[in-house]
Amino acid sequence: MTRNDFLLEVLLEEMPAPEIPGLAAELQSKIEGLLKDQRLEAEGVRVFATSRRFGVQIFGLASEQRTEEGEIMGPPWKVSFSDGKPAPALLGFFKREGLDVSLADRVYKVTTDKGEYAAIKKAAPARPAAEILSENLGGILLGLKCKKPMRWGTDGGPYIRPVHSIVTLWGGEILPLTFLGCAAGRTTWGHRHLDNITVSIPSPAAYAETLSGQLVLTDPEERRAKIMAEAHDHARRAGGSFSKDDPLLEEWVYLTEHPSVVMGRFGDKFLALPEEILVQAIRSHQKSIPLRDAHGKLLPQFLNVIDKPGDPTGQMVRGIVWVVEARLTDASFFVDHDRKVRLSERVDGLQQLSYHPRLGNFLQKTGRIMDLSEFLAEQLGLPDRVSDLLGAAKLMKADLASSTVGEFPALQGKIGGILAAGEGLSPEACDAIYDQYLPESPDGPYPRNPLGVVLSLADKMETLVSLFAIGELPSGSSDPYGLRRQGNGLMEILIEKKIGLDLDLTATKAIQLLSGVVETDLERTLEEMRRFFRERLEFVLERRGIPEDTARAVIEARACDPRDAFLRAHAIEAYRGQKAFIAFILSLKRIRNITKDLPGYQIRHDLLKEPAEQALYAVFVQAKGAYLAAFHEQNYGEALKVMETLAAPLELFFEKVLVMDKDDRVRENRLALLQAIARELLKLAQFSNLVVEKAQYR
Repeated sequence: MTRNDFLLEVLLEEMPAPEIPGLAAELQSKIEGLLKDQRLEAEGVRVFATSRRFGVQIFGLASEQRTEEGEIMGPPWKVSFSDGKPAPALLGFFKREGLDVSLADRVYKVTTDKGEYAAIKKAAPARPAAEILSENLGGILLGLKCKKPMRWGTDGGPYIRPVHSIVTLWGGEILPLTFLGCAAGRTTWGHRHLDNITVSIPSPAAYAETLSGQLVLTDPEERRAKIMAEAHDHARRAGGSFSKDDPLLEEWVYLTEHPSVVMGRFGDKFLALPEEILVQAIRSHQKSIPLRDAHGKLLPQFLNVIDKPGDPTGQMVRGIVWVVEARLTDASFFVDHDRKVRLSERVDGLQQLSYHPRLGNFLQKTGRIMDLSEFLAEQLGLPDRVSDLLGAAKLMKADLASSTVGEFPALQGKIGGILAAGEGLSPEACDAIYDQYLPESPDGPYPRNPLGVVLSLADKMETLVSLFAIGELPSGSSDPYGLRRQGNGLMEILIEKKIGLDLDLTATKAIQLLSGVVETDLERTLEEMRRFFRERLEFVLERRGIPEDTARAVIEARACDPRDAFLRAHAIEAYRGQKAFIAFILSLKRIRNITKDLPGYQIRHDLLKEPAEQALYAVFVQAKGAYLAAFHEQNYGEALKVMETLAAPLELFFEKVLVMDKDDRVRENRLALLQAIARELLKLAQFSNLVVEKAQYR
C-alpha cells in the first residue's frame, strides 16, 4: 500500500479573526474523525489558517482503506445446515452478501439473547482514499460553523466568506472537487501586498515554503512567534511592558498572513483621560495594545500589528497614530461634556431609554433595582446600609444617558463610577456603581465592597426575573440577552463572597415588583427560575471542581441557597474516598431502593425485636442530635462524620435482619427505621446520585 501527502486549501475573503481558531479546531476534529471512521491511516494531520485562507495537510496518507473483517449475522443455526451441508436459508444469505459457497466451512455459531445464529467474518472492501476524500470534503467544509455567514452573487453561499479558490492535491495530482462553484486546482494567491500574484503549488510538501516566498506564513505558530518576538523588542526599547496573555495577541495571529508589530506614540496630554477610556479607545477601536511602565502606569506608546513585512517609511504607523489620536480627542470631548452634568440630573433621562418594549424604560428598571436592593439589604444583614444602597442604586444606570457610554458602550457602569467620583460621592458608592456588572467572567474580579455586591445581585436578579416573566428564556445555543452569564455571575458572587441567600424568596420578591408592568404567572415564572438556577448552580459547581454526581446530589436535596449547596458538596468530596463513607453510601442506596414509593411509617420501639435493629436504632438516636446541630451550623463535614457512625450498624442490620418480615407490623417498623435514617441524610444530599462502586469498598 502506497502513501502520499494530501493538501486542501480554501482561499476566501478576510474572515473574522476571533472565529478562526474555533473553525480550525473544528476542521481538525472533522478530518481526524473522517480518517478514523473510514479506516484511513495517516502519519499526521496539520490544520492551518490565516486571515483569508484555511485548510489541512495530511501527511503519509494511505492510498486506500485498511482492510477489516466484520462479523455478519446470518439465519438461525438450526436452519443453516442440512446433513452437514449449507441449507437454502444459508445459501440465500451467502447470495445476498456476495459470498462464495466454498466459504461455508468458515461459518460458526453465535449465541445471542434471541437464540443461536450462523455467523461469518467478512472483509470490508478497501476503497481508495482519493475517492473517500472527494466524497466527504465538500460536506465537511459546508458544515464548518460561522456566526454570520455571507451570500454573494446569485447562488454563492451562505458560507463563512466568499470563496475565491480551492486547492486539493493528492501527491502531485489534483484531486477532483467542486465547492461553491469553485473547481479545485493547484493555483492559489500570494499575499495581498503583492497584488494577489497567483502561485502554483507543486505538491503538498512544498505548500508552506512556496507561500512563504509570497509573504504568506500559513503556520499560526510561526506568526505567533514572530509577533511575540517583535512585540517584546518594541516594548523593551520603550521601557515598557505588556501582558503576554493579552487576548489581542492571539487575535493578531489571525488578523494577518505576514504580521509585523509596530509601535506608535500618542500625545502626552491624553494620559489625563481616565485610564479605562484611554485603554478602551486604543484596544477596542484600533486593536492596539497599550504599554505600561514598571509601576503599571500607562505610557504614551502602544503596539499594533500590520499585515506586511515592515513599515520602512513609517507611513502606516503615522496613519495608525492619527486615527488613535482622533479617537482619543473624541473621548476627551465626551468626558469633558459629561462632567458638566451631574449623574443625578441624568436619572430622569433614563425615561427616554427603553429597557424592553414589554418591561418599560431604564428609569422603571432602576426603581425595581432600588426596591430589590432594599430587600437584599434586609436579607443579608445590612439594614444600616439601606440609605447608602438606595443612593448608589438610583445613580447606577445614569451613565447610560451619557455621551461617553454612547461612544464606549462596553464601559457602562465603569463610566458611572468614574463620573460619580468627581461629584463627591463616597468612594464606596463610586466603587459599587463601577462594579455593578461584575463578575464579567468565571474568574472574576468581583465587586469590591458590600454595596457593590448588593447592587450586582439586585441588577442580575431583576434582569433574569423580568425577562423570564415575559418568556425570554435561553434555549439551546440561543441566549441573546446573556442570561446564562448573568445566572453564573449570581452564583459565583454568592459562593465566592460566602453569602447565604434564598433565591426562591428573592425571585418571588422580584416577580412581585413587576406588578403593574407586565402580567405574570408567579408560580410558572418561579418554577422556570428554579430550573434555571439549578442548571446554573450545577455548571458553577462543576467549574469549581465539584464532580457532576456530587453537584446533582446536593442540588436535588436543596438548591435555593448556592453557598450552602457548595458547602455540602465540598464536605462530601472531602469524605467520599474513605471506605467507611463508601460503605455508608452503599447502604443508603439500598435504603432508597427498599423504601422508594412506600408510604411513611412511624417507629415503635417495642417492635424492635432483633439485636441488630435495636443496635441500629440506638446509634441513630444518639447520632441524630449531634448531626442536626452540626447541620444547622452548616458544619457539614462534622455532620457527615457523625452519621458515618451508622455505617457498621447498617451493614450488620442488612446482614442479620430480614426487612420484609411476614408480620406486617414488624416489616413496617423496620421500614420506618430506614425511612427515618434516610429522611435526615437527604437534608444534606440525595446520596443515591453518587457514583460509588462496590469494588471501591472492598
